[in-house]
Formats: sequence, structure tokens, C-alpha cells
Amino acid sequence: MLLTRPISEGFIYSNGKALVAWYIPLPLALFYFLLNVYLGNHIINSAWLSLLLFVLLWIPFMNDFTDSYQYYEQDDGTRYRLVATNMVQAGTLNAGDGAIFGTQDKTYMIQPGYRYYLALWIRLFGEENRMYQLFNMLLYLLAIVWLFVSSAEIALPERYRMGLMTFVLLSAPFVVKLIMLGLTEWLAITIFVFAVCFYFSKQVLPAILLIALLAFIRQNLVFVSILLMLWMVMTEKKKWLLIFMYTAVLLLPLYHNLYYAGKWQFFSVYDNPSTFFVSEFDGSPVMKIFKNVLFHISLYGGFNWRLDNLLTNALSLACIPLGTYLVIRAFFLISKNLRIWLLAIVAVAIVPTLVFGGSAYYPRFEWVNLFISIVTLIVMQRDSFYPRHLRESGKVFQSAT
Repeated sequence: MLLTRPISEGFIYSNGKALVAWYIPLPLALFYFLLNVYLGNHIINSAWLSLLLFVLLWIPFMNDFTDSYQYYEQDDGTRYRLVATNMVQAGTLNAGDGAIFGTQDKTYMIQPGYRYYLALWIRLFGEENRMYQLFNMLLYLLAIVWLFVSSAEIALPERYRMGLMTFVLLSAPFVVKLIMLGLTEWLAITIFVFAVCFYFSKQVLPAILLIALLAFIRQNLVFVSILLMLWMVMTEKKKWLLIFMYTAVLLLPLYHNLYYAGKWQFFSVYDNPSTFFVSEFDGSPVMKIFKNVLFHISLYGGFNWRLDNLLTNALSLACIPLGTYLVIRAFFLISKNLRIWLLAIVAVAIVPTLVFGGSAYYPRFEWVNLFISIVTLIVMQRDSFYPRHLRESGKVFQSAT
């Protein structure tokens, strides 16, 4: 890190080869924590020490924390910064997405939720700077650490638990890339993980509210959000009240579009709605969809043959094939009566990106879908192994061997 410090100093873009040292602290802190988990060391002490290690690794870069940076013009990060800055300067919650596409439209036209997270940072600290990137990495690290702490006593086959730890570790450099590029997927997974941890702690209300916000960050995950909410509340005594509160948060995009644009519209739609379908192939409409679906299925093998960026494919090959294997393995590990639930959640996560998703910033869609599917197995495994009265009594769990 010290050797690469000079080339990163004064670098004006959010991400690039000059910032290679910024890819070290998060994976290294995760490696330390997960190694201790594997060795059976005290998990709480390991958690604190890994967080301390993460902070210490950033000391050489303290002078860079207040440096601002810019995104490339067509990057998603540029769009989110534009609308977030406009909201802060105008003192409004009106997203103003029309400014991106040169229209006066006041409805959401890009993913709605992330801009408010970024706007809060800009409102508190004045601008998007290197400290913002560091904070986002810390937030993700906190989520992962809490996930393993809260699920430590859930019965899982040791090989599967090892596979999950390896998947998290090998995908860490890609998470750093998402954060550095100002993309939304890392925040969606962080919110999802926090929701699961609250659920493991028997705090269903914050869990389902965060699950509702998951769909606010990434609207393609709305059906995933609904199914996860139903799973979490189905044994609760006040399930209808919880469903009402969840729905109230889920409909945030509708409130915005109705109030500011007078439109009963939930989903974000580009200025040209036809661009929702991202086709990278020629042929008739049916053949375009068919080829698109096959192509996106192949991406779960970890290699994008239409992409000539070797580093991107290397980051993908490091984690995506393993994640795909873990999801397939999960189907056979879970009890037969729960397979339909797992299959439904996996399907509603993956299918929208097979049809409508492009392959920009590969493998962001694949990573999100696999991560959610893998952690969903832990949720279902926890609930299927232990009756409700035992879970609430706090008398469980026994670790798998």
C-alpha cells in the first residue's frame, strides 16, 4: 500500500489503476476475520480485531480522505451524483431525473433509492469524497461481520459454510470496484444482509422495513423483497400490521411519482421505455429475447465472452462460478418442502436480469442474485431446523459439524 501511495495521490477519477491500493484493506480485513472464523477463534473478538485492522490499513491515506473525484460522463455514478446534488441544492426530495435525459419529466427514470443515501452524505459533509468510499467499504464490512456473527450457530454443512466464506472473500475486490464506481448493488446487498441479521436477532419489524428498502435501491428485486417479507412474517402474530408497514415503505416510488409528477407509476422508466430491454444481439424480437436469455445464463459461468476486459473477467471467475455452485447445492441441501420457496426467490431474482438486464459493469447482476440466493438458504435452514417456540426462547442453536 505504501509503495502505491504516490501514484494515487491527486488522482482525479473515482476508480482506476492508480488506486490499486484502495482494493487492499477490505479484502484483507475480511480475510483476517474469516480465517479466524474458520479456525474457531472467538468470533466477537475476531470481529472487533478485523474492524480495527481495516481502520489501521487506511492510516497511510489519511491525507486523501477529503479529496473529491469525478466519474466518467456516461457512468451511473455521474447520474446519481447529479440528481443527489440537485436535491441537496434545491432542498427538495424531487429527484429531477429529467435533467439526466434533457426532459422536464419529474418521475423516477433511474433506480430511485441510492440517490437519497448519497444526498444525505452530501448534505452532511458537503461533497462526495474519498472518505465516502472508505465509509461505504466499512459499512459493507460491518454487514458481513454481523452476518457471520449472527449465523454462527445455525446448522449448516461445514463445506457449505466454507463455500460461503470463500465466496464472500473472493468477491470482495469486486465489491470495492462497485463502491469506487458509485454503483448501487453493494448498498442493496448491505441492506439485505442487515435485514437478515435483524431477522436472526428476532427483530422482524426493522428486518422487513429494510427488505422494503431493498426494492427501493434496486427495483428489479421487488419480487425478491415481497417473497422474503412473506417468509419473515408468516409465523408472526401481528403479520397483517407488519405487512401494512412493509407495504407503506415499499410504495415510496409511487408516492414520489404521484406527488411530483401526478402519475400512478411505481417502476422507474427511462425517457425511452424501449431501452428497458437491453438487447446485445440481432434478429427478430423473439430471437433477440432467446439469445439474450441464453447469453445471460452463460454469464453465471463467470466469463463474459463479449467482453475484452481481462481484469473484469478475472474478478468474475474468482467468485461467480463458486456462487453458482453454492446456489445449485443449496437446492439439494434444503428440505424438500422448502425447495419451492428457495426456487421461487432464486427465479424472481434472476429472471428479470435475463430478459431486461444488460452486461455493463459485469458481473454486478450475477453477484447480487447469487449473494441473495445463498444467504436465503441460511435463513430457511435456520427456520426449518428450529420450531418457533425454541427460536423465541433463545435455547438454540447447535453448530453443525
